[in-house]
Amino acid sequence: MKQMVKIFINGSWRYITDEAQRFVNSMKMLRSNGLINTHISIVRDIINKEIKIYSDAGRALRPLLIV
Repeated sequence: MKQMVKIFINGSWRYITDEAQRFVNSMKMLRSNGLINTHISIVRDIINKEIKIYSDAGRALRPLLIV
């Protein structure tokens, strides 16, 4: 259980994983390929062993330019 990372979706704890970096990389790849909405936020908090995914309305978004 020491290696397990909690996954939160819109503030609710939903899942756990032992492959946090692989999960985050997969989600970001899906987002960049347009398979999931580009406005979804994916944050990995290494210190607290959490991954936070936000898709709720009313969040401030920063522009991101991929060069």
